[in-house]
Amino acid sequence: MKHLSLLLLVLTVFITPISQAQEPRSAKDYFARGEERLERQDFDGAIADFSKAIEKKNNFADAYSERGTAKFLKGEMEGALADYNKAIELKPDLASTYYYRASIRMLKGDTAAAINDYDRAISLGHRLDLSYMGRGAARRMKGDIDAAITDFDAAIAHNPNWAQAYIARGSARLAKQELDGALADLNRAIELEPDSVGAYSTRAEVRKARGDLAGAREDLDKAAVTRSDHTITVERPASEETINSSTGRAVRSDAIILSSSSTASAHLQRGNMHLENNDIDAAIADFSKAIEVSGNTYFPGYINRAFARQKKGDLEGALADYNKAIELSPRMPSIYVMRGALLLRQGKETEAQKDFDHALKLDPNIKTLIQTLSQAARQR
Repeated sequence: MKHLSLLLLVLTVFITPISQAQEPRSAKDYFARGEERLERQDFDGAIADFSKAIEKKNNFADAYSERGTAKFLKGEMEGALADYNKAIELKPDLASTYYYRASIRMLKGDTAAAINDYDRAISLGHRLDLSYMGRGAARRMKGDIDAAITDFDAAIAHNPNWAQAYIARGSARLAKQELDGALADLNRAIELEPDSVGAYSTRAEVRKARGDLAGAREDLDKAAVTRSDHTITVERPASEETINSSTGRAVRSDAIILSSSSTASAHLQRGNMHLENNDIDAAIADFSKAIEVSGNTYFPGYINRAFARQKKGDLEGALADYNKAIELSPRMPSIYVMRGALLLRQGKETEAQKDFDHALKLDPNIKTLIQTLSQAARQR
């Protein structure tokens, strides 16, 4: 599940402030105030203003897009997706919105649709470093590691001093057991960003794979005490719709997208090392810390803690963790299989079969895993 840490995704928005002294009257005025409110994280106020802008001008694509961002930040994923869809319907060449929509689709686990949106963003020339990086992450999640590395190469070509791109490529190379190349990428990332949690935690994996357990533990200890997460930021150029009517100057929106909680990942990896040493309590402590630092949204932490709790015999605690992981990532079939196997251990055959059936609907190729875990559960 190493690649999943690429997956754990958050949003951030930075907006250039605008001076707006009087009550807005036009669609552009409401849009401008909505941007200001978005900057202040007044999401309800921003949504209200973008809605008013749309009411006054129902084909205002940028207002739909920014309202989508406000909804996304508020946690209203479906509403955000609907607004991004409408923005693209109104303005099919709105390159940045394809990128934003791809981010939501990534969070929902719909990698195929996300890749389609990244393709479109790339074809329209939207921030190629970010768009290639996003598509590479989607391809990595889908299991196409060679294509992912090609995209990470392109991201680095467009932005050769971007530490996060080296981390992503290093992680992909690790998955292919290209350990020398992976180590070189992670070393370069640390040169560029000496306090990078992601670089240290991923280099720990590489060092572990090379048999350097002391070096791996050193890197994980470094990552675990560092509080810098890595955020991919998108810059959207001003359009004719984002001209402040009172000042006449363009308003640039710096919107938001994928961020991985690298500190959480470091605790996850260190917890895995504890598990390998059969130090279950220490593993559970690290998995719990991974969940805590992510704001209780890091589903790999719940999955791994569930496994550790099972080893300890805490089946109810493990079940609660699998339930939470499914709540956070409902499209991941393997979680249903793991929960189904646990339910079998508890003698809940009917509930277990429902989980296995649902997993098969999500991924017909997961039948072998179901058979393996079911057999192991029944032998206990």
